[in-house]
Amino acid sequence: LRDLLNSAGFDEVKTYSFYGPDELKGFSCKGEDHFELQNPMNPDQQYMRRDLLPRLLQSLQKNLTHMDKVAFFELGAIFLPSSGAMPQEQTQLVVVASGEKNAVMKLLGVFHFITDSLGIPKYAIKIEPTQDSARIFINGLEAGEIGMVEQGLLGPRKILSPTTFWRCDPKVIFQACQKTHFVPFSQGTSQIGY
Repeated sequence: LRDLLNSAGFDEVKTYSFYGPDELKGFSCKGEDHFELQNPMNPDQQYMRRDLLPRLLQSLQKNLTHMDKVAFFELGAIFLPSSGAMPQEQTQLVVVASGEKNAVMKLLGVFHFITDSLGIPKYAIKIEPTQDSARIFINGLEAGEIGMVEQGLLGPRKILSPTTFWRCDPKVIFQACQKTHFVPFSQGTSQIGY
């Protein structure tokens, strides 16, 4: 997935696995919905993240002060509440693009590029439009959503550009994958020298 997203023009970022109340402003999940650290090193890092998007919006805000268009992704761990003493760890992929015209269509194009590259047949994919986003299903399993980031999340972060996101569960994508052998781009191309 990383190589495919890089080839589609997205840069990978890595953010902290923790966040605080400021990053949650505007999101429907609150602090009590998170696994909280007993002794955080910083009050801005007291919750284990349930979603990659809050920290990605923080990175987006910082990057937009230096450039007009930003397109990046993070593939990382999220921590969901569980009945036990420890949270349930899952992998999530979130792609964010800001400053692009027709950015939702661009992200849908990137999604189709990735699924085509992985050999996922088109008949296995179903896209259900909702009010402000589209839910994605692969082989009947919900794989994520693509849409516009709500203005209520952008305004407090002083992000003025329309921003789109693609949030997904990579496990669902790989379960539907038809290919069994992949060659990294770096090994699939020959060295050319002059």
